[in-house]
Amino acid sequence: MNKERFHNALALALGYERIVKNKRYHITVDDDADEVVVRIDTVDGILKVAYKVSDESKYVWDRTILPEQKEMIKVNGLESEMKEIFDIVHQAYKQAIAPLF
Repeated sequence: MNKERFHNALALALGYERIVKNKRYHITVDDDADEVVVRIDTVDGILKVAYKVSDESKYVWDRTILPEQKEMIKVNGLESEMKEIFDIVHQAYKQAIAPLF
C-alpha cells in the first residue's frame, strides 16, 4: 500500500472540518506497522475504536465495534458519522492500493 497516497486520499475525503475543527473525536493513523490502523477516540475518552484500514466499513461496524461501543456511539449521536468515516477510510485504502494508471 502506498501510505502517502492513503494519507492524501483520507485527508481530502475527511476534510478540514473533521480533521481539525471537530471537537467530539480525534482521528489518528498508525502506519508504522505492516497493517495500517486508524484510531477514533472521543474527546471525553469514553470511546476508543481501532481497526485496520483494509477492513470494509460494514465489517468494522458488524464485527470490530463491540456492542457496548455501538451503544455509546448511538447515545452520542455519532452512528451515521462513524459509519461514514469507516467507509471513507476504506475508500482511501482502496485508492492507495489501486494502480496509478
